Amino acid sequence: MLLAVLTISDRCSRGLMTDTAGPAVAALLRQQWPDSEIRARVLPDEEDAIVSALEDFSGQDAALVLTVGGTGLGPRDRTPEATRRVIDREAPGLAEAMRFHGAERNPFAWLSRVLPA
Repeated sequence: MLLAVLTISDRCSRGLMTDTAGPAVAALLRQQWPDSEIRARVLPDEEDAIVSALEDFSGQDAALVLTVGGTGLGPRDRTPEATRRVIDREAPGLAEAMRFHGAERNPFAWLSRVLPA
């Protein structure tokens, strides 16, 4: 089973910061599905690049593609818009659950524009 993690970050994609979120998500996936193949990419906050990566993993029959980053309120945070261009339907209850649990550690989690699909 193929699982994918896309980190969306201008700074990480340029090597100005180390991606810690993507590897943390990959580690959680590895715990749950140890026999799966996990592929990861780091992309800049560019909507077309995100769409392309999502479509690429979908074309490879990835069972699950998780994105990390690009869901804030900044002008370059375009992950939800890119995701919306690729998915068939949304699952808003998952978004609310993620924000709820995230807010237990970070009150700014409520500002996330997470879009689960």
